[in-house]
Amino acid sequence: MKILNLALCLGLLTCAANALSVGDSAYSVAVKNISLSADLSDSVGRLMPTNEIKIIEADDKKVKFSLEGYQSSKAQNIIYFTPKARIISVAFSKQAKFDAEVLENLGEYNKVKITAYTSPDALETDLKAIFSTAKKNHEENCGTCHPLHRGETQVANRWPALIKSMQSRTPLTQDEIWVITQYLQKHSKDINVD
Repeated sequence: MKILNLALCLGLLTCAANALSVGDSAYSVAVKNISLSADLSDSVGRLMPTNEIKIIEADDKKVKFSLEGYQSSKAQNIIYFTPKARIISVAFSKQAKFDAEVLENLGEYNKVKITAYTSPDALETDLKAIFSTAKKNHEENCGTCHPLHRGETQVANRWPALIKSMQSRTPLTQDEIWVITQYLQKHSKDINVD
């Protein structure tokens, strides 16, 4: 089944249509509300940009997806991208009653799979294009007051505070800031997805 995604895509595409199919991998280009119900009536958390979701069902109003990540015994409402750093994939509210299927027990962390729903907007299938845009936005906006800090110069856990301390000096939107933060974390000194 195909759906048409006409999201603005934060400058990633010039409003080109993007078809999503069941079984596709997709990545958000914005912080997106997620729901446990198909009618999207209960917002129980947030999907962070650049994290891979697998499309299970899709229509013009909703997308059912699964996401694999890591759940800490100390912060069970957070699904992390890796057990090595605090790169958030999904943040559930503390009151959310969600199921996390344990795929592997790794001690303090479990590798888990969650299933949820979100709207079909702001989802793209080309992670390289998302990272390319994030890199361009970072280079054009984050090196004007000082020499540019590249992703590999910091550890992943340091990037959110660095970006937060300087974001008010840029014209970037909050969603662009989140995409840049995820890009830098995933291309950091200790975590490099390339």
